Amino acid sequence: MPESTSTRIRLTRRSWHRPGALLWLVLAVSLSGCVWLRLLEVKNQLQEFDRNFRVTIAEQLVVQFLHPVMLSDDFLYLTELEPTRVEALPQGQRWLVDFHKLNAAGQIEKPLKTLTFTMEFNKQRKLTRFGFSPLFLAIAPPEFLEASIRSMGKGAVDTGHRQLRVDPQHLPKIAAPLPTHHRIIATFGRPLLETKDQGELHAFYRFIADTRPIKGNTGANRLAEVRVSFDPASGRLNRMTGKFVGLKLRINYRSLQATPAQAPKAKPAEHRLPVS
Repeated sequence: MPESTSTRIRLTRRSWHRPGALLWLVLAVSLSGCVWLRLLEVKNQLQEFDRNFRVTIAEQLVVQFLHPVMLSDDFLYLTELEPTRVEALPQGQRWLVDFHKLNAAGQIEKPLKTLTFTMEFNKQRKLTRFGFSPLFLAIAPPEFLEASIRSMGKGAVDTGHRQLRVDPQHLPKIAAPLPTHHRIIATFGRPLLETKDQGELHAFYRFIADTRPIKGNTGANRLAEVRVSFDPASGRLNRMTGKFVGLKLRINYRSLQATPAQAPKAKPAEHRLPVS
């Protein structure tokens, strides 16, 4: 199977590959047995996605965990960071983590451009909801992000190498339009760096988590990086690679986007509901 058409998750100890995968996640930590088993349980739940999860898209893309598994302590263990702030809920807590965009001098840019991710935990400290920042959806459109999450449940786990791979035939095809270079620059502002190679235009951004490291850790995970790659002719987004709190995410949108022949046909006008 060519790696360029696969979905891969790899959980390792400081092992960084660069396969041209559709979706690639790396947790750069040494996992304890309990955390690894809970991650595997979540992966197994993904196989029956609609039974175990619910996705809502408004300002945020929110994944609701109908049968929670992961613990708040797992977040602290995996990221080595405290949340930016904690809010009390009637049935638990909401944790928020802010990432502020940095300028070329390494300082927080003003006015603030902030990626905020939210997690909600119940009274048993289990993760019940995860919300992706509205600003993050500008570079990871919700239709593509949801399809990527769903596809992970169809992968085969290699427990020896702690790796998951999805067969290309199981990858969905999304008909939604992709954002352009102009739109992303208008949303995020000028990048730290723009380069052009291998027939693509690349823009680099850097963020810092507004949080403090867990006692005894260096805080290296506070720095986050995003690279977005575009087709130079059309300006359309091709790929996104991001690194947040030790998690590296890579989405190849070209592998996910449907061709005109694959896109569903529009319904006749008389079958559409009126919009007020």
